[in-house]
Amino acid sequence: MSEAGIAQAQSAQTLDVSGASYVPGYITIIDVTQEGAEAAEFVVSNEASGRHFMANEATANFITALRDHGSIATALALSRLDPNRAGALVKQLMDTGFLVRYGATDATAPAAAAPLESKLISMRWDMLDIGGIVRRLNWIGRLLYSRLGYVLWGFGLFLMLFELATNVDKIRLTMAQALTASWAQWGIFVALYLGLKVAHEMGHAMAFRQMSRQEGLDEGPIRVGLAVFAFTPFPFTDVTSAWRLKSRWRRVMIGLGGVYFETWIMILLTLFWAQTQTGLLQTVILQVTVVAGAMALLFNLNPAVKLDGYFVMTDYFRAPNLAARAGAAARTIAARMLGADLPKPRTHETAYWIISYIYRWTIFAGIFWLIYQFDARLAPVALGIVVMTLLVRPLVNTLRFARKSGVRFAKAATTVAVLVFCAALLFVPFDRYVTARGAIMLYETQLIEAAEQGVLGVTETGLSLQNADLMQQAEETALQQAKLENLLRASFSSAEGQAGIAAELESYRTIVGQMRTRLDELTIDTPQTSDAVWSIREAQWREGSWVDPALGQILAAVSVPVAPFVTVQLPQNLLTRDLEFGPGLAVEVRATRFAACIIDTRVDTRQMSTIAQDDMVSVRTVVDTDTLPCPQALQHGAPVVARFAAGKASLVDRFWLYAERTLQDRLLLNPK
Repeated sequence: MSEAGIAQAQSAQTLDVSGASYVPGYITIIDVTQEGAEAAEFVVSNEASGRHFMANEATANFITALRDHGSIATALALSRLDPNRAGALVKQLMDTGFLVRYGATDATAPAAAAPLESKLISMRWDMLDIGGIVRRLNWIGRLLYSRLGYVLWGFGLFLMLFELATNVDKIRLTMAQALTASWAQWGIFVALYLGLKVAHEMGHAMAFRQMSRQEGLDEGPIRVGLAVFAFTPFPFTDVTSAWRLKSRWRRVMIGLGGVYFETWIMILLTLFWAQTQTGLLQTVILQVTVVAGAMALLFNLNPAVKLDGYFVMTDYFRAPNLAARAGAAARTIAARMLGADLPKPRTHETAYWIISYIYRWTIFAGIFWLIYQFDARLAPVALGIVVMTLLVRPLVNTLRFARKSGVRFAKAATTVAVLVFCAALLFVPFDRYVTARGAIMLYETQLIEAAEQGVLGVTETGLSLQNADLMQQAEETALQQAKLENLLRASFSSAEGQAGIAAELESYRTIVGQMRTRLDELTIDTPQTSDAVWSIREAQWREGSWVDPALGQILAAVSVPVAPFVTVQLPQNLLTRDLEFGPGLAVEVRATRFAACIIDTRVDTRQMSTIAQDDMVSVRTVVDTDTLPCPQALQHGAPVVARFAAGKASLVDRFWLYAERTLQDRLLLNPK
């Protein structure tokens, strides 16, 4: 190229192109262009740090020219790279160690230290190279990752599912035994589960070797280590070099290799369980199989978290670093909302960020629940880490990005002030109320258990219960008694005949006495008031079912008017966490069917049952006024909604109370 061309290339760039630069030898460029692709694709990989990125032909030519000439200006001119993106590309290459400038760049390009809360949630340690072990087990890999291996795997998976489907009751019983497992059983469970996880990582390593060999590539070292994510340790296999493979299906197979190999072990364990007698080992085998299968579906194959499912998806759609680009898309959207002149991010990147963000909240909510169950004192620490990781840190990074993107300071400061104000509102206390269903009672009902069935009647003295059949039988028996008495007095029979009449008379007297006793039992002591009403048997379950005595209903209960009161059934845990019961606690009552009918009542602590039944506690309130505001709506009593004043509480306090009620099975009852 002429000197004029090089000068033109230099003037087109907004970066310093002076000084000697070079591309380290551990930087590789691999052509991964698919057959029939419209444009060439390359993977640029830093074999020392494991970083990689997809590149187009111009970027690959720039790196190749830079390696050959050692000059940024010459490489830019030879590659015909777009001048508008050259500056950002060169800076990215320098920051990540792909490009080294003498005296200005550290060739190792160490990554920035991760935030403390990120270290507490996610850490990893590279431990050893298992390439030699994988090569020794190469015969297993060739068999499993072949057409015959795939057919055998499908047949074995069918057998496993068949055995599980035909032993559902046995599975249910075995899983229930996990709640009462001994230490020995837990020890076997942990050993088998860890063995499955080791097999899982070996599956990735074997798949990586076989797929690399099929494309004629040297797999190189296969590093394994230990990672901790969300306070849970698990092994990992570094197969970053899989990006060198051209076939997307081979890369997908590497991502699925762990679950594929783990499934082989689960098939063998399930068949052993199904064909042997029940025992401790068989019980643990089934438990491990079920748990491992559930965890594989929930975590390993879920693309919302950066595990196997994520890499399978990004490999298939050729979308490397999707998680990082999705985070950048979210920051871009926020910066655009603040006025930054940035291009609109891709829809699929934004959608992935939303899905993964919701999933992370779900996972951390589950972790918080487990920590709370283990020790409630650790829960605030876990909550602080979650809030810092998912709210504070992303918000700070977003504001920094917006500031670098040209957002004015005043607008950014206003946004921060609004966010701070909204956050402060979370801690402002507001009046809080607790609602519960109940009923207003105008009658005190007494159930009647009469010895004889009777019909309600009205007499001159008040209400009475009448049994016509019993009364007629008593009258007929008394008449027979009178006849025998007359016969005995007028009889001229012998002494023996008179003795027989006397015995029969005594029998009638006994029968008459019994009938009179039965009639006396029908006389029930009821309030002698014209306001008292009788009710049918179902009256206690039916609101407003009081009846008039003149209707002749079968007796069941008598209801006496009393001072109006409200009965409410409250959940047991409300009495300890939400309400502080004291003398005269105000309660607003609203009729369910008549919203305009509102009554002021107060708690009568003497009429509150502290013994919970079905986790519910009975509370009684007294109506403040003698005259009901809406008698027609409340005639004979009515269902109501009671609203208890629970003091002031902020949104944070309310959330914490709700979380405590959710996390605890039952709270201690200690009403004040």
